[in-house]
Amino acid sequence: MPESLHLLPKHRVELETLIGKHLPGVEVWAYGSRVIGRSHDGSDLDLALRGPELKEIPSKRLADFKEALRESTIPFLVEARDWARMPKRFHQEIERNKVVLVDSVPQEKAFAELLSEPVHNGIYKTKEFHGRGVKMVNMGELFAYPRLHDVPMKRVDLSESEMARFCVNKWDLLFARRSLVAEGAGRCCVVLEASEPMAFESSIIRARPDQKKVDPLFLFYYFNSPIGLHGLDTIRRQVAVAGITGSDLASLSVQLPPLSEQRTIANFLGTLDDKIELNRSMNGTLEAMARAIFKDWFVDFGPTRAKAEGRAPYIATEFWDLFPEALDDKGKPVGWTTRPARDLFDFNPRESVKKGTKTPYLDMAALPTTGPVSHAPTKREYKSGSKFRDGDTLFARITPCLENGKTAYVFDLGNEVIGAGSTEFIVIRSRSTLPQSASYLLARDLGFRTHAERGMTGTSGRQRVNAEILSQYEITAPINGCLWKALGRLVDPIMDGVIANALESRTLAQTRDLLLPKLMSGEIRLRDAEKVVEAIA
Repeated sequence: MPESLHLLPKHRVELETLIGKHLPGVEVWAYGSRVIGRSHDGSDLDLALRGPELKEIPSKRLADFKEALRESTIPFLVEARDWARMPKRFHQEIERNKVVLVDSVPQEKAFAELLSEPVHNGIYKTKEFHGRGVKMVNMGELFAYPRLHDVPMKRVDLSESEMARFCVNKWDLLFARRSLVAEGAGRCCVVLEASEPMAFESSIIRARPDQKKVDPLFLFYYFNSPIGLHGLDTIRRQVAVAGITGSDLASLSVQLPPLSEQRTIANFLGTLDDKIELNRSMNGTLEAMARAIFKDWFVDFGPTRAKAEGRAPYIATEFWDLFPEALDDKGKPVGWTTRPARDLFDFNPRESVKKGTKTPYLDMAALPTTGPVSHAPTKREYKSGSKFRDGDTLFARITPCLENGKTAYVFDLGNEVIGAGSTEFIVIRSRSTLPQSASYLLARDLGFRTHAERGMTGTSGRQRVNAEILSQYEITAPINGCLWKALGRLVDPIMDGVIANALESRTLAQTRDLLLPKLMSGEIRLRDAEKVVEAIA
């Protein structure tokens, strides 16, 4: 049997990608001059397409594949023929002189066989080495960024030999070696960017896929699918904490479709995640705009300062004219008063929910450390805890959640729907004269958060701030509501944009999570999955 195929790698990748997209489950053989060594760069490439159970491939799928070939950048003719439609006298000759381009049978291999080097545990360095050197991927980054880009990280000083052993490269997979939460052990992330030297800490296992054998992004999605998660369940050990070992991870069996199909599945799922990350980035920009307006108007008194210094207007005249011309002897805009936050906001407003009623529920894990968007709520029977409505802000009151920034703006519960959450939330609600989102902008203000942290009491590790302390925070603002209405005219559309992006991302994430196990198991084909996404777009 021939062992080589006259085909440049870039053309093979493009061809395999087209096969994976248009002919999933079809085994493809190359035969003819490019297999027997009688070809040149412009020779035709002959392909035999062997459908499942060697039955005829539907004509529409064949036509679509051939059309995709014509529109591709492959610079020579590709003759693709259905095995079931070929005269049987050709079969024996092709079988003698063929190269299997795509194997239709999913393979099962030990994870270790798919790696370019053995799995490796990370490095532990004592505190005197912290604060300088290279970026260090910790458990926080692994859990917060499943698809790890260049993000801020702590730095650790490593020697050249240590860096050589514990470096992190693009397309590496990182697994949580241990976790206080059982399901956290084995959590997998993939490194999408490594623009500067990075290493990984001792609670993490690094796996480096061999890209000639497997698509790293496919492996990432595999280990986040029910099939892969079940495999990780079988090697998880529970002592004081949950954990996995590198040797057990390396021995796991992994089910693999052909490499071309891996790439197309990974590309499809990656496109959904790219859109989710784009929405998250857009929301970061939108939130920064809203917070900058709030800070400029009600913390820095920017327009009044600019007027007092004779500077030109930098906001629209309709808003500029609402600000006083000067600051008083206490440094606040003339005519404005300083009063406690409770005069403008309600803290833990009263709501009534009957015990046993099923309500949307948010726990502490659902709250973000940055941005206003929580995880989608789950349904749970109400027993006790905080109660909130759309437009409220949830503020974590306990250490370390408060210091870490856990805060969320509530949306999409529905009219008159009351949600429930952790007892460790303080609910902040804007009064009717303020825009609803003012509560969130206040909760993210540095001065307010500093006030909250200074007001924490209790034993070490279980310190909390209470709602009364928060309500005493002093805010300087005009007595009449004109400026608050003006703030709403600016920030309400911004927050509406944040909510729209967040809802789209939730739908995309739900669709991805629905399709992921079906694609991994072969229950659904890529073209059907694409139709599902098109239907919700």
